[in-house]
Amino acid sequence: MPAKSSRAEVKEQRERVREIIADAARAISAQEIRQRFLERHGEAIVVRTLQRRLNELQEARSVVGRGNGPARRFFAVRKEPSIASPGESARVPEERPVETASSAVPAQRVTEAKTFDGEITASASEVRSIVRARHRPPPLTGPFIAYDQSLLRSYKPGETWYLTTTQCDWLMRIGRSPVAQQPIGTYAQEIYSDFLIDLSWSSTRLEGSNLTRIDTEQLLQRRREAAQAITTDELIVWNHRDAIDMIVHGGDGVALDRMTLLSLHAALSHDLLTDAADEGRLRRRGVQVGSSWYRPLDIPQLIEECFDIVLGKLSAIANPFEKALFSMVHIPYLQPFMDVNKRVSRLAANIPLIQANLCPLSFDEVPRDVYEEAMLGVYEFQRIDLLRDVFLWAYRNSCERYSVLRQRRSTPNRIRVQYREELHALVHDIVLEADWPDDARLRSSAQRHDVAVEDIEGVMDSVKAILSDLHEGLLRRYSLTLGQLNRWRAAVRPPP
Repeated sequence: MPAKSSRAEVKEQRERVREIIADAARAISAQEIRQRFLERHGEAIVVRTLQRRLNELQEARSVVGRGNGPARRFFAVRKEPSIASPGESARVPEERPVETASSAVPAQRVTEAKTFDGEITASASEVRSIVRARHRPPPLTGPFIAYDQSLLRSYKPGETWYLTTTQCDWLMRIGRSPVAQQPIGTYAQEIYSDFLIDLSWSSTRLEGSNLTRIDTEQLLQRRREAAQAITTDELIVWNHRDAIDMIVHGGDGVALDRMTLLSLHAALSHDLLTDAADEGRLRRRGVQVGSSWYRPLDIPQLIEECFDIVLGKLSAIANPFEKALFSMVHIPYLQPFMDVNKRVSRLAANIPLIQANLCPLSFDEVPRDVYEEAMLGVYEFQRIDLLRDVFLWAYRNSCERYSVLRQRRSTPNRIRVQYREELHALVHDIVLEADWPDDARLRSSAQRHDVAVEDIEGVMDSVKAILSDLHEGLLRRYSLTLGQLNRWRAAVRPPP
């Protein structure tokens, strides 16, 4: 029988495990912890011992675990996020807003706990309590709760606020980036690969999917044409890829306007609705919302009218964070589409952030049950308190994650940034010609587009790389249609 560890040895072992978890860029599995423990300290930690240390750390609220079995992941609790300035707390102090859309939306501080199950504001906690107290599932017949137009109509941009001034300033401080003066979308494009995986996985998970992050990453790397059989969850992920690509790379052509929201819905609902005619179109009949007493509007003319009001108020809201939260509240509450409304709202919330070159919002680690309770609070009680806390908590998590990633990542590809317009034109022309360009013709085309002599080879390499991975999610970027892409694919086979 091995000798029993001393108290000092146990403490040291526990601290080593905590440091490994704290140093990880994202949530980490027990197997990964064991591997890093061996690499870092030159000795193995047995499974049962590691489990005891993890349990001790969770009891001390130094570490939080999420998931079950092999999928369980751990992350450290940080009371002072690294994104705050030296000596500055990331907590939002208590402050009463100028005016709220409801007297039941007081502004209080944001919890400093890494896990959402720690402290939350009193008003958000009240929403969770009243939602949980209501009987589930609801009866098949009334009394039902109708859409309350006053929640939308009483909101006056510039006068009504869901976020306090202090909260908006805090969000701006943690979300601001050094690329603020760069072209629209630069921040999101720098972290695009990670953001695509994070938001696709998180948003799909909030819809009930059991796909893991690794499943999602592998799925996003596959071409749709290669799939022999596809599940609904996998199709939802693929649709997220197309929609996220649109909002990140769409430039100033993307805004919280009618065309963008309809296009966003069309991308996210592609091949998922019973009637394909409902893709990218406002609904023309009634819908039910899960296990809720809430019944949205069912008169098409009134749905259209309220949708226009939502768009008008979004256009009038200046602050990007207020605009994002307004989207998360009113798009699902109105339910303007037959389905996929919450997915549209989560991606729509990112549009003002991306357009302002702020850190985007991935919803990473947002507990599904908390998000569902937050939406029920809006649907059944017209209370946005819990959803506001989810928004603030999730945005801080996103800022922490992408701040670390950007610091570790090299600078953006100079050729692709400097010659963005030239690359777009070259790719567009080549696809229309339905041919794969030889080097001589490609070099001549680059010269015609005034590419500097010393950069021609780099531009040629970039064009070939783009063409080799061209897919339907990039069509808007290069001003192409699906028919043009398919004709080009049929005509050429890119060389290996």
